[in-house]
Amino acid sequence: MAYLKITVLIVLLTSVFTGCSSKTYAFKAPASAEGKKCIKTCHIDKKSCKETERKEKLAEKKECQKQSKLDYKECQNEFKAVNSECEAESEADYVACLKYADNRKTCKKKKCSTNKMKCKKSNCFINPNYKLCEADYRECYTNCGGKVSVVE
Repeated sequence: MAYLKITVLIVLLTSVFTGCSSKTYAFKAPASAEGKKCIKTCHIDKKSCKETERKEKLAEKKECQKQSKLDYKECQNEFKAVNSECEAESEADYVACLKYADNRKTCKKKKCSTNKMKCKKSNCFINPNYKLCEADYRECYTNCGGKVSVVE
């Protein structure tokens, strides 16, 4: 009866920590004390694996966000430079027109974009993927003498 409760608890915990997975697994602990001790090592290794994955993805996400801000600022600066050049060119053309045109009424300033360039910040959807940690855990669990089966 105790093994059944442990197996059900492990299945529930596994489904909670794996998120939306297409497969659910049932774990049956080995009978030996040595096998149970071995499984504790599997748990520690899985926890460490997940923590490493979480930290790596967090670092990647921060780097992505940093690069996104830099790219956005660069885009805005490029727009300002292009727009300033357009305005200076437009002013020079208008002054030249006023100076040399037979009919000054035809002289008009060229319109430069007053709207902001379509600069967008990149989305940085970088989340941890624990599938490898879970697969390694199942393999470790089996190597300790436990049984892992897919629940349909």
